[in-house]
Amino acid sequence: MNDKIMTARNLEKPIVLIGMMGSGKTHFGRLIAQKLGLDFFDSDSLVEEKAGCSVSEIFARWGEQKFRDVEASTIKEHLEKGALVLATGGGAIMNESTADEIFNRSISIWVKADIETILARVSKNSNRPLLAVENPRKVLEELLEKRTPIYKRAMLKLDSAEDRSGAALENILNEIAAHAMTDQA
Repeated sequence: MNDKIMTARNLEKPIVLIGMMGSGKTHFGRLIAQKLGLDFFDSDSLVEEKAGCSVSEIFARWGEQKFRDVEASTIKEHLEKGALVLATGGGAIMNESTADEIFNRSISIWVKADIETILARVSKNSNRPLLAVENPRKVLEELLEKRTPIYKRAMLKLDSAEDRSGAALENILNEIAAHAMTDQA
C-alpha cells in the first residue's frame, strides 16, 4: 500500500467516478480517497452546499436544468484542483462539455452495477427526484441505455455489484497507480 500512497503523491490529475445513481460511486470514491490519502468530494453534496438545500429541493424549486448547470460548474471547478477524488451525479456526463472535461482532465472511472443492484440500493433513499415515478425500473433502464455510450468513454471500469471481497477496489487502485506512473513518464 505504501507504493500506492507514493504514487498518489505523484498524481497530477483528479480521479473522477461516473456511473448511474446507486452504482457505488460515493462508496468507492471514499475508499479510493482513503487508500490514496486524497481528499474526497461528492458533486451532489457540493451542489447542495452551494444551494443551501437538497437535490430534490433544487429540482422542485428551480428544475433539473438549474441543478445540471450548478453541477457542471462545480465539477469543472474541482477538476482544476489537481489530485483528489470526485464522485459525480449519474447524469453529469450528459452535459457534453462536462463529459469532455472529465475524460480529458482526469483519471475517469465508470462504476458499473446492474439494474437489480441499483434498484436495491436506490430504494433505500427517497432523495432521488428522477425516480419519484410509478415505474422507477423503467426510468433506470432508459437512463442507463442513454448514458452507457458516454460512460464507456471512461479510462477505467469498476464493477461494484461484483465486489464481495474487496478485489474490485484493489484492482482499481492498481490501475490508478499504473496510470499515475504513465502520466509521470
